[in-house]
Amino acid sequence: MNRTLAMLTLALAAAAAHAQEVALRGSVRIEPGRPALLGDVADLSGPGAEALARLVVLPEVSALASGWVRLDAAAVRAAVAAHDETLAELAVIRGTACHVRAHAPPALPEDRPARVAEDPAPDARRYVGEATVRGHVAARIAWILGVDPGDLRLSFEGSDADLLATPTGDHVVEVQPTGRSDRLPLAVRVYDANGIVATGTVRVGVLVRRHALVASRALRRGEVISAADVTGDEQWLAPGVRVASREDAVGAVVRGRLEPGELLTVDALDAPIVVNKGDLVTISAVSPSVVVTEIARATESGRVGDVIRFESVDGKRRAFAARMSARGRAVAWAGSTTVAAAREDAR
Repeated sequence: MNRTLAMLTLALAAAAAHAQEVALRGSVRIEPGRPALLGDVADLSGPGAEALARLVVLPEVSALASGWVRLDAAAVRAAVAAHDETLAELAVIRGTACHVRAHAPPALPEDRPARVAEDPAPDARRYVGEATVRGHVAARIAWILGVDPGDLRLSFEGSDADLLATPTGDHVVEVQPTGRSDRLPLAVRVYDANGIVATGTVRVGVLVRRHALVASRALRRGEVISAADVTGDEQWLAPGVRVASREDAVGAVVRGRLEPGELLTVDALDAPIVVNKGDLVTISAVSPSVVVTEIARATESGRVGDVIRFESVDGKRRAFAARMSARGRAVAWAGSTTVAAAREDAR
């Protein structure tokens, strides 16, 4: 009996060692017009991973095009079982779900304005180095933004075509931004030995390739974000978009609902509350010659950097203010014995 049990244990251990592992991604976008494959939604390891990557897990192309579709672990296991029941029993599926969407650039209306004459280039390298105003404009934008031309997409207006195509040769070209918007306005002047050869203003659509974070699941207003709630993504974004870093996002509070796959920006997040009314906080009272530490009770809630009111717990009910520096810790300033004075000093 013991020998049979030992052999069974060894067989199960061997099967587990060779099991297929399916690690679901948080969210993915796929090319429109085709179903989602297992290799799209998960990282695969184990025997036969390459063949299993071609397994269809979401055949409904129309559903993918209409918005985000949630594919949970049970649906993935069912798709694998339809292919191979034994493999489905042994497969180790990590993650709860992947949100999938077919993504393509929005279709332009047939009566779009003629001034939008060029689609964005694959990247700005095709322009940089051209002996034309266009080449100088592309190089100047890359320099202003501090990015490699390969991480830059530009789109030009048809009405600017003549100026952009102006040969520059050994001329001096001046390109200066005159404002800030999604279509960057730039004043252009071309000089030769006799004076100005060409002048005008061009507007350029600018997108920059950025490493960003997107929501791995639907997040409600007021939720605190954990590391599992976000996933990395690479997106082409306008220069003015303030992308949240992982350090910004994890531990922050969501200001409004975020859908799966939605970009996390700095403006979408609030710093977490680190002190609530009634909490006891360690206060460091700082003066030029000494630092005194005491415990006080918060009379309002606050975040790191907020100046909030405290009351002493020594029975004298002294009121003062201090700036929150971390959860459970704050700093006060010598001589600021009232809330109003402390807040005035903090400005």
